[in-house]
Amino acid sequence: MARIVHTGRLTKQGAIFKTWRSRFFELTEDKKLRYYRMESEGERTLRGEIDLVDCVTLLMRDETKVTWPEAAVFCFALVTDARTFFLVADSVEAGWRWVGMIKKYSPALSKAPMPSGAPVDDYDRMRISLATS
Repeated sequence: MARIVHTGRLTKQGAIFKTWRSRFFELTEDKKLRYYRMESEGERTLRGEIDLVDCVTLLMRDETKVTWPEAAVFCFALVTDARTFFLVADSVEAGWRWVGMIKKYSPALSKAPMPSGAPVDDYDRMRISLATS
């Protein structure tokens, strides 16, 4: 199994029933973003996987027509040929960290500029932290 490079919670919209569910995500060196349902006592069940090789673009909240949760502070979407994954981070800092890590490990996204709305200070801090991780 590939080395895990980033983990954390994101809220994801379901593919069939458009409900929002909190999931535990892990990003691995082999460019996979896996998400799990958390069970009791720390157990987790794999619910899906996003192959970052298949990502064609990353959209920020204002670039989509989705009805995001009211309390959401940082929203983004990963677009693949097969599906668009709508994701919400718990904080702006966590959101930019996820965006940076996803861009770093996605061949198509790694060459693209940071999404519009990225604060220069946050982007610079994130770039520096990514370079040292």
